[in-house]
Amino acid sequence: MADTATSASPFPDTEGQHTQQLLAAGDCLPVPEVWSMPFTPYDIQVQFMSSLHAALSRGGLGIFESPTGTGKSLSMIVGAMTWLRQEQALEDATQQQLLQGDIEAVSKLVPLDELGDATPAWVLEQTRQRRLDAIQTDAKASQERKLKMKQKLAKLRQEAVFYPKAKKAAHGRRHTVRTATASLSSHGKASKEQVAEEGDEAFLVDEYHSDGEDPAAAAKHSNPTIARFLESSDEENDSAGEEESAPPVKRQIIFCSRTHTQLSQFVSEVKNTVFGEDVKLAALGSRQSLCTHPTVSKLDSLTAINEKCKDLQETRTEVDEQTGKKVKIARCPMLDREKLQDFSDYLLAKPADIEDAASVGHRIKSCSYYAERQALIGAEVIVAPYNMVLHKSTREAVGLNLHNSILLIDEAHNLMDTIGSLHSAKISGIHVLSAKQALAAYKDKYKKRLSSKNLLYVNQLVYILKALESQLQPCAEGEHAKAMLSTVNDFLCQSSLDHLHLFKLLHYLEKSQLPKKLLGFVRKHQHEVTDHRLERHVSPLSVVAAFIQTITNSDKDGRILIEHGPTLASSSVQFMLLNPSVYFEEILQQAHSVIVAGGTMAPIDDFITQLVTPKLSSLEVSLFSCGHVVQGDSILPVCVKAGPSKQPFEFTYGNRNNHAMLRDLGQTLLNVCRIVPGGVVVFFTSYDVQHNVVTFWEKQGTLAMFEKLKAVFREPRGGGNTEACLASYAAAVHDRGGALMFAVVGGRLSEGINFKDELGRCVVMVGLPYPNKHSPALVEKMHYLSTHDGGPKLSLHGATSMLSSGAKDRGQEYYENLCMKAVNQSIGRAIRHRGDYAAILLVDQRYAKPRVVSKLPEWIRKHISTTHESFGPLCRDLARFFKAKKSA
Repeated sequence: MADTATSASPFPDTEGQHTQQLLAAGDCLPVPEVWSMPFTPYDIQVQFMSSLHAALSRGGLGIFESPTGTGKSLSMIVGAMTWLRQEQALEDATQQQLLQGDIEAVSKLVPLDELGDATPAWVLEQTRQRRLDAIQTDAKASQERKLKMKQKLAKLRQEAVFYPKAKKAAHGRRHTVRTATASLSSHGKASKEQVAEEGDEAFLVDEYHSDGEDPAAAAKHSNPTIARFLESSDEENDSAGEEESAPPVKRQIIFCSRTHTQLSQFVSEVKNTVFGEDVKLAALGSRQSLCTHPTVSKLDSLTAINEKCKDLQETRTEVDEQTGKKVKIARCPMLDREKLQDFSDYLLAKPADIEDAASVGHRIKSCSYYAERQALIGAEVIVAPYNMVLHKSTREAVGLNLHNSILLIDEAHNLMDTIGSLHSAKISGIHVLSAKQALAAYKDKYKKRLSSKNLLYVNQLVYILKALESQLQPCAEGEHAKAMLSTVNDFLCQSSLDHLHLFKLLHYLEKSQLPKKLLGFVRKHQHEVTDHRLERHVSPLSVVAAFIQTITNSDKDGRILIEHGPTLASSSVQFMLLNPSVYFEEILQQAHSVIVAGGTMAPIDDFITQLVTPKLSSLEVSLFSCGHVVQGDSILPVCVKAGPSKQPFEFTYGNRNNHAMLRDLGQTLLNVCRIVPGGVVVFFTSYDVQHNVVTFWEKQGTLAMFEKLKAVFREPRGGGNTEACLASYAAAVHDRGGALMFAVVGGRLSEGINFKDELGRCVVMVGLPYPNKHSPALVEKMHYLSTHDGGPKLSLHGATSMLSSGAKDRGQEYYENLCMKAVNQSIGRAIRHRGDYAAILLVDQRYAKPRVVSKLPEWIRKHISTTHESFGPLCRDLARFFKAKKSA
């Protein structure tokens, strides 16, 4: 099976197009009075679903803010699915009208005004009848396919344990499967014998023709007879008995979030609703999560799994011993087409997250990755990670089509930064040097066998690598590392690359598969071709190609950052995307509605100014914001300005070694731990700050005092063993009655983790996590925002109070928002449901400033106390708060 499996559009131009013409988006879709929730919804959930329903009817962009713990995900599911089901019911009713020949319905679809008043009546009637017959034939075929698939899925839902129907294997398949599986060692790597036997012939690129130069392609385009011959010679002669796949869904809900864990939680929520009984859902994930090949799935990197998967899909032609006919045999045993189709239908019948799909795939020995991709065309709901939706080439590679869809983007508070990072690229001097050496060795090996066209592009790549090397010259001896910024055009001119046709070069790299072939060549001859240690599974040219792709961006949308280190190998050049709207524009144009939602979306202005281009001035924008489900007496937010010795708290970089302040912080937290039951979570602004503070406390004996009161845990740097650390923390809270967690803003515990109930009775934020204002990348981003306008004037609906008022420096605003969004995400880890309660302590006197307070979530802002000038009142208020909750 080719890697482009299921790449067909789920929105074909023919089937159902007539009924769709009758359904202007949102027509006749009333907002329900009663919502199909698994429990009585909160008032703010009803408001959320009603506003979402209206936004979907309106189309365009929706920006929704609902605090963490208010049932946002469930509200998104029920609101969007209700709207979709209403539209589907209207479409079915319209289709039935067409089949019955309803005059009013038909007249909307068969206008004959273009024929003119002079057209004879009999011509008008015959034309109308022909069009009506075509429409009814189309509607009947669509209805029959839907009914057939509905019956098939209903039968699959009744199966307790799924097993694909036994089918006769294709001739020669068993031998091929055995060969393909045996080609890998038990560790999932190519055996030494295989590498030794593999000739260098495999690494030679095929003869390359630019567009319009391929003789076979030209003949196929110009001569229908030759075209038919070429197509028939490529087809597999195994269509007999092939089952019909699920009919295309005309509008899909696509839900995306940052992590697989969040996607799995969403699928779980879907199952718990009334829609879980019959919704057709597909869950997209990486091969690393879904591969079921017994050895490929055990490879140690995503790149390795991707490459080996594609290798095993390459088919070869063999002669069937019984029939004497040539047949194509797929090498991967997991890609039996008929079994894959059954598996795909099963996934549509029963909503499954990535882990569930992988488990079933392993059991039935079928590919979960391609089964999910094959299920896309018939899915009503698709869940996928950010990169598969927001990155165009990845989206196209997996066959995800946004046309006419409802796109729900959850945890969208960092959406602009996510788009920026997905479309930026960095290449280090070590990559440039290794790629140059490897390509030179490759050229030297094959220069007599490369065609003139191949040699032309290889020479261009060598030229580019030499140009990059010249730009990455190290600092002079004794000189500090330095960074230089330039526009894309200036960089191209300075590097003498402005005369190259980079788009044609990228096309060559894709079609010739030179990066892949060079990787194989390097693996076999690494000690001969380069003296640099390379990643085993990443081609030196892949990183170079990614960088070349980014510098094809418009000059005004990004910048080039060159960092000169002490050596050429440690230097780097990076493209930074400054304008994420250039990539989000296509998403807004293709989708029917795009809803970005999160717990802390303020300031809303950022989303409008950074995501909407002037070309989209007619875009409808719906705004929604709500409070929390908890009552005001369930939270105690306090700005802690000073400690017991009245030492003012201001945790700036200059105060990082202020021992008096660190001692007072320790005494403050000791008092908090004596008063607060259950778990206390303390967020530091960075891992370095956490390390310095805890090390100081350890020397002072303060850490030992903490351990007498509560079990102490530290979030591990880099996210390693976070789950084990969190599990031990939770066990200590329940077994010992309390625990203390030292976490880090921006770490794994600050996003997506629920410290509900006893796990988070108090959340402490130490300092404000402002980014390094002297970072060249941040300086350039702030300058870009300060010097560019705020985007087009749009039609706004809903909570327009979410918008900021007054003219501001957008660069400075962006800098402050980076900090406060991180704060809001961290303190939002507590208070996860209506019955929850917690204290929120903001330890730094700068939190009392009105400008900082204004950027806190409203549900915290309206209850925060900033008047405590000494430590005593804080202890008193904490004791009263938890005493009242204990007696409640």
